[in-house]
Amino acid sequence: DVCSSDLRAIVETVHHYCGWRPEPSVIDALKSEGCWNNDWHASAELIRRHRARLEDNSAEPVFAELVEVFEAFYFGGDPDGDPSLWRGFIGAEPLLLDGTCFARLTNCGIAWGFVSGAEPPSCRFVLERRLGLADPPLIAMGDAPDKPDPEGLIHLARSEEHTSELQSQFRISYAVFCLK
Repeated sequence: DVCSSDLRAIVETVHHYCGWRPEPSVIDALKSEGCWNNDWHASAELIRRHRARLEDNSAEPVFAELVEVFEAFYFGGDPDGDPSLWRGFIGAEPLLLDGTCFARLTNCGIAWGFVSGAEPPSCRFVLERRLGLADPPLIAMGDAPDKPDPEGLIHLARSEEHTSELQSQFRISYAVFCLK
């Protein structure tokens, strides 16, 4: 469950740039607009709106620098480096299930995989290090269009060579059901 770590990274990134810590309800309201799923963009937009309310004409943060600040809070180390050195919020994310869940699905003949808007290092950290999954099927940030575009989910569901169309449709329905 990345809700608290993502939320904390957004709050701290916004605070870093403008001294304001948005409440979770403010972040939820922004994300409910439907176009702020990317946490970096959401952070930048919260900074922009806060400064506009204050009539602060300061320059907007350089986006690449904002990403680095966010990742410093979220990962607490180099996202492409050794995850055992990460000290950020990602390490405190609660797991909603364990790796045995996927073994049971596999044993029942149910194909599974992951579609996430998170960066690949974040996904691999949780899936491989924390859940102990070996090379799990994954579509992460940059592999497909951002949510709510279903292309990544559809691609993953259809990627199994020996999957019939009916099974593929079932997996899509199952994944959408689980995500809500």
